[in-house]
Amino acid sequence: LAPHCEIFTTAAVENLLYQPVRPPKVAIELNNQSRLLDVTFSTDEISMDDLKQMVRQIAANKSYHRLSNGKIVNLRQKEIKELTDAVVQLDVPLKDLKKEMSLPLYKAFGVDTDAGIVHQDEDFMTLINRMEKPEKIDFDLPEDLMATLRPYQETGYKWLKGLDHYGFGGILADDMGLGKTLQVISFIAGSLGEGDGKPYLVVCPSSVLYNWQKEFKQFAPGIRTQLITGTKSERSDCVTTAIAENIPVWITSYPLLQRDEDLYEGQSFRTVILDEAQSVKNATAKTTKAASALNANNKIALSGTPIENALSELYTIFSIAQPGLFGTRTDFKKMEPAQIAKKVKPFILRRLKADVLKDLPPKIESISYIEMTEKQKTVYLSQLQLMRQETKEMLDADTLNENRIKILAGLTRLRQICCDPALILPDYNGGSGKLDRLMEYLAEAKENGRRVVLFSQFTQMLAIIREKLDAVGEAYFYLDGQTPNQDRLTLTTRFNEGEKDLFLISLKAGGTGLNLTGGDTVILYDSWWNPAVESQATDRVHRFGQKQVVQVVRMIATGTIEERINELQEQKREMIDSVIQAGGQSVTSLTKEELMQLLEM
Repeated sequence: LAPHCEIFTTAAVENLLYQPVRPPKVAIELNNQSRLLDVTFSTDEISMDDLKQMVRQIAANKSYHRLSNGKIVNLRQKEIKELTDAVVQLDVPLKDLKKEMSLPLYKAFGVDTDAGIVHQDEDFMTLINRMEKPEKIDFDLPEDLMATLRPYQETGYKWLKGLDHYGFGGILADDMGLGKTLQVISFIAGSLGEGDGKPYLVVCPSSVLYNWQKEFKQFAPGIRTQLITGTKSERSDCVTTAIAENIPVWITSYPLLQRDEDLYEGQSFRTVILDEAQSVKNATAKTTKAASALNANNKIALSGTPIENALSELYTIFSIAQPGLFGTRTDFKKMEPAQIAKKVKPFILRRLKADVLKDLPPKIESISYIEMTEKQKTVYLSQLQLMRQETKEMLDADTLNENRIKILAGLTRLRQICCDPALILPDYNGGSGKLDRLMEYLAEAKENGRRVVLFSQFTQMLAIIREKLDAVGEAYFYLDGQTPNQDRLTLTTRFNEGEKDLFLISLKAGGTGLNLTGGDTVILYDSWWNPAVESQATDRVHRFGQKQVVQVVRMIATGTIEERINELQEQKREMIDSVIQAGGQSVTSLTKEELMQLLEM
């Protein structure tokens, strides 16, 4: 009634209304001994049971609550709203809510420190400021580092030091080509000699095992490293040597990690570095479980694409790097993107090349639309008609989900026909419009002094291209998943030093761990579902150290599934930007509508 008239009440009515002598207060202090947050609620007449009920009532959109002493609380009142908000922000299950609690440090970042009822000590505010403004952290750079860090790399170094100081894990999610490896080596160089003297463990894809050792020798030659590789007995000897000689940095690969859980049992690390951490995005994979089982003060994930296909991958990586941040997987699924973004903000550092490398030459992207040959079109349309019919039958029978593998195989055949029908028809001799255009393009590139890196997802397609190149006496380097790890480094070094002007690489093998700044032109021969994977490939060339303008050419067969994939990529590119700038979608999570769009049904 108050908005409409003046209200007069008796003392008895006044006494029914909750009007505290002292407003409620939430005191938060950082306990440096236990490395926990000490939280104390001062709420006078509001008991803990009342507070739990009030949180539930607000969630149910109620405006008032009757306390156990009979008084009525206005839940919209500023101090009361701040009090219940603080309970929600601390993310404590209501059944565990107590007047005095000790909580993990990572809970600090959800709290609204501007709320009038929240009182923090100086150490708590230092923690918040350090993690939210890493560029202002006062950690000295290591003196013996053989590299000059750019300002954004210095910030990354300080951010890693800040995480380590408080025992946090996190994800260094810089764009590809911004020197995540160098920032980590700087962090390790700047932390040796501090703390407990435990070793650091780097876990990476097999393909970059030797790269890590080479970069340690280049940037921090004073730090001894131990590769843990070879046969099982050799790896056991490597671990024994590393322990006996007190070697500070151990380097192993994901495939070996899952086979060597017994070697790491009982071994404790200062920090575990998970390079290309999308390798542990699958919660049920043995590799993910092996990485989770490692005992370390903290774990740092490195990934330019921490979300390749779905937000659940972010949950899995954080379940290793900062366990407990999201609660259960069920809790995570219920969270809005904005809520997830707020939780991860202090624990993800993400910079884009466009923002921090102002002097990096531009990347010019273009699409080359190519007509298929007549015979190629006939094969394509025949396969497309078959796919449409099969998909219609699955839709009618509601068996789409059970047939995902079959659908993927059919879509892959369509993509292969766009490249060259010989990939699926051994006796085919009707030519490929795309292959013909490629040979013309490579001849033009040679005349113009361009140095080309060509990616294809299909190694059989690369074999066909190699035959064509061999027939005309064209020199090239070649790399796929079968190339030994030691040779990868040799081949890329030779290419970057100017030997041969063409490098053929399978998309999967070349998407990570390569530096190909000696090239200036990237050709993506076939389209991939996920733009993040294509970006990883192009950023092998367009990265820190590149001096030339980089041309990226996507070859797309006109009027085919490749055009639809390109459209779908554009739609998906912003899918996860609300949480972290990354993107993409895998075929396994295509919706029914997207599948029909691909098949033009």
